[in-house]
Formats: sequence, C-alpha cells, structure tokens
Amino acid sequence: MDEGKINGVVFLDICKAFDSVNHEILLEKLKTQFGIHDIELKWFQSYLRNRKQVCSVNDQTSSARTIICGLPQGSILGPLLFLLYINDMPDILERTTPCLYADDTQISSSSHDYDTLIDNLNMDLSSIQFNCHDYLIISGGSSKKFCGTTTPAPFVPGLNVVTLKMVTDRSIERSGFDLSFTTVQTTGLPPAVSVCPTRSIIPSAIGRVHSPGFAGKYSANLNCKLTLNVPSSKVVEISYNHVDIE
Repeated sequence: MDEGKINGVVFLDICKAFDSVNHEILLEKLKTQFGIHDIELKWFQSYLRNRKQVCSVNDQTSSARTIICGLPQGSILGPLLFLLYINDMPDILERTTPCLYADDTQISSSSHDYDTLIDNLNMDLSSIQFNCHDYLIISGGSSKKFCGTTTPAPFVPGLNVVTLKMVTDRSIERSGFDLSFTTVQTTGLPPAVSVCPTRSIIPSAIGRVHSPGFAGKYSANLNCKLTLNVPSSKVVEISYNHVDIE
C-alpha cells in the first residue's frame, strides 16, 4: 500500500478438507518429497488403509464400508498429514503469495492496475482448483486451463508465442487431448519478401498437438511444456478436436 498499489486477498476454506485426502497421493508424497521409506512408510500405509466406517440413524446401523480417502478425525497425526499433503501448493502459485494454516489458506497479490490484480488472483485460484487433478494450461497474452471431457470453444491467446503445459498426478489416466492450431493475421502486413533468391516459403503455419500417447492413455506424473512461436505479425488460434482430461 505504501507503493500506491491495490491489494487483494482471497480466503479459502477447503470443504471437507481432511475427508478429501487421497491416501495414495499422500503416501507417494511421503515417499518422494519427505524421504519416508521401508518400515516407516509401511507404518503409514497401515495407519491409513483398511479403516472402516458405519452410519447409524435412529438405532439403525449400516454395514461397514472401507474408507478409501480421508484422515482420522480428532487424531494428532491428522493435521500434520494434511499439512504435508498440501505442502507443495505454493509451488503452483505464480502470481500470488500464499499463507497456509491447516485447512485455511489465503492468497494475496498487489498491482497498480485493478484488472491485473483480478487476473492474478483468478489465475492462481484456478491453479489451486485443479491442483489435485490433471490439466492443460495454454498461455499467451491471456491464459486458460482445461480439464474434463467438454470440448472448449476455439481460443486465441493473443500473442505469437504460446505455451502449452500439461500436468498430471498419479491417479486416473485418460486419453488426453488433441488440438489443432493455425495463425491469424493481426493488424498490418508482414515484412515484404524479396523475389530473389529463388525458393519456396510458407506464408502461414498450421499444425496439431496432442497429449503423450494419444489416443491411448497419457502417463502419470507429467509436467511437460511445448512453446509455439509464429511470426510476430500473427497470433495463434487453437481449436480442440478432443479433450478427455481428469
């Protein structure tokens, strides 16, 4: 504020946060991020897996069902394991500063421009939304994230340099995406091309991009990036042939 910037904060309270913890993702993080192996890892596997629960209403009790996610309520380990589960959340935030306390999270940003501030908050809010799932993010002058199975409308990021980034976790694997791109002329003409020397030229660019292994299933734990760079007099337009991302 001393610099004359506008400050914005988004307060997040994750619904059923402790109940939503994926056991397999948590165990993988304990192993790969925190160095827990062998007997210690097996102890956590035993602690999390094969727990059962019943539902009792008006003296009627259901049969026992195995719990496939979540942390034991009221336990000492519960809050600690949840913090380890979301420990890498700040890594996906590019435009905001996080403040984490158990399942309460705040992200904040500042800017001289109101629209830029809103864009910063919305972009990282979207990153948090898709943090535990697979997604494709396309960024240029503007950015969008995609997942699910609905085919989006054509997208023009607005620049001649466009980056496509695909990130996956280790849960469900689907067929991924297949998209086409072409270039759209912006205002003004490109530099003139001399008739000499004799050669052939490509006046516009078209192409296709798909997820690894398409149309089979993509792999787990991906974090890959592709950059499209077309002449500065043009921008990239992207249309989607197929989208099937967790």
